[in-house]
Amino acid sequence: MNSLNNILQLKGPEQATLKKPPAHHFFDSTIISPVLQMHKDSKEVKKVTENTSAGTSDLLAGFVNLATALRAPAPIPAPHPYPLIPQNNAITTSLSLLPVNRTIGPSLDLEGFCLQFGVDISVYQKLSNEGYKTSHHLQYDTVSELKEAGFRIGEIASLKDAVARWSLPSD
Repeated sequence: MNSLNNILQLKGPEQATLKKPPAHHFFDSTIISPVLQMHKDSKEVKKVTENTSAGTSDLLAGFVNLATALRAPAPIPAPHPYPLIPQNNAITTSLSLLPVNRTIGPSLDLEGFCLQFGVDISVYQKLSNEGYKTSHHLQYDTVSELKEAGFRIGEIASLKDAVARWSLPSD
């Protein structure tokens, strides 16, 4: 009950306002709260940084311009030792049997290719019926063309796997 009376005594004409701090022995108006002190310190640091960074950025920009002007021209890349086969567009490249980061392997007859890389006999027969003669012919084939020729998804996957193992990493 005494604490309630103490609280009630704070109300009335003796209450604290923004202009009149509380008259309490724990309250010291000369001490700044740690949060307020950190806020003031960060503002000061920001002012100092802004003042020094303007001059520093101008100096750095000058060095970058000078370095760019003095830099030697970029070397011209050497021509590729053998001509690369141009791809028509990104869609054809992504749907091609030959992976994008690989180039054609050794030329093998179709039967030898299928035997060496484990292509099923039914896939070999379909390829042969479509007129394929060598492994190099497969680099021009796309998944959509194989689908049109009646190849099943699993057959296409097995053929893509065989072509990936047959092909060589490009430089």
